[in-house]
Amino acid sequence: MCIIKKRFSAVFTLAAVAIISNPASAAENETETKPTVSVQGGTLQMQGSVVNTPCAIDNDSASQSIALGQLRTAEINDKNKVSSPVDFSIKLIGCAIDTYSKASVTFSGNTLAGHSMALAPVGSQANSTVAKGIGIQILQDGNAVQVDGEKATAAKSLNSGNSDLKFQAQYIAMGQATEVTPGAANANVSFTVNYQ
Repeated sequence: MCIIKKRFSAVFTLAAVAIISNPASAAENETETKPTVSVQGGTLQMQGSVVNTPCAIDNDSASQSIALGQLRTAEINDKNKVSSPVDFSIKLIGCAIDTYSKASVTFSGNTLAGHSMALAPVGSQANSTVAKGIGIQILQDGNAVQVDGEKATAAKSLNSGNSDLKFQAQYIAMGQATEVTPGAANANVSFTVNYQ
């Protein structure tokens, strides 16, 4: 009986070794036979700059979108009538105010002919028809500022650390109600921060 037990034990041990070693061999063979597959994924554009200025412009402020929303032509039915203003700000970060303590902004965009304080509306991919008879203004402290790149806004005091330069945007009727026509009313404007 002892001999039978020994033989059974030896056979069981060999079978277990064979079962354990075979899956590893199969996995190695699969890895060796499968080629690597690669596909071009695209291009990543890294954008930024190093500046020698009292503050840096926050990323969210550098490329922001200001939603003016929809406006019914009946709501802007007289010359110089405006829509409700929408707040936005340009955030400056890491400000060191030992040399420069104030900042102003120069806005530069495509203006309506003869109107340095009104951006000309443009269309979009979704709507190529452009609204007529209105412009887009930028306000500082409730007053329209020039958006033709010729004059800076009023200078505001900076805080040590972070500072917000606060503005608003709104639509303005450039003529009578009959001159206002529906369509896309978008505008792009670039800005420069001036330190003093």
